[in-house]
Amino acid sequence: MREVLDTLLRGENYEVDLAEDGPQALARVRENDYAVVLLDLMMPEMDGFRVLEDLRKLDAPPKALILTAFGSIDRAVKATKLGPDPSVGDQPGTGAP
Repeated sequence: MREVLDTLLRGENYEVDLAEDGPQALARVRENDYAVVLLDLMMPEMDGFRVLEDLRKLDAPPKALILTAFGSIDRAVKATKLGPDPSVGDQPGTGAP
């Protein structure tokens, strides 16, 4: 999934940085100023929920969007409670922040 998103986003002229696992993702977020982070729930060493929890502890966390091929109602509720940014999916020009 990482490589497909990389190709698609770069094709739309977005800057993309990839991480192979949760700890690497957190390290990169601490070292860089990202506007948005795309998280998979199923990652090696640390799942997307844990990464999201740690992101929320940062002074200025990036917006987060959680992706998964293993969705369920329970996971959706948990993700919502952890606070991924609901405005990430808003379309430009709609007045959303």
